[in-house]
Amino acid sequence: MGTSRVFHNISPSTWLRIKASSEQERGTNYSGDHVGTAVTATPVGAIRIAYEYNATRETVEYTIIEKPRLVGEFLIWGRIEQTIFLCRAG
Repeated sequence: MGTSRVFHNISPSTWLRIKASSEQERGTNYSGDHVGTAVTATPVGAIRIAYEYNATRETVEYTIIEKPRLVGEFLIWGRIEQTIFLCRAG
């Protein structure tokens, strides 16, 4: 199993924007509303990330399940952090 990170201050509206943004910009497919696996296709293979959104605590935990060897974890976490930052701003 890959690394995990928890992000805080994720309101329900921010969570919806995060999902919509990644679906639209990167073609990410989510398997559920609050808990599941997000899959993003890349030219070198799929990235699979488990997620669990907790609306009461306003947190989301991501765990990298699978990634192509050519894609560094720092790139994945950087993109997630960027998306969260932009979606918090509205």
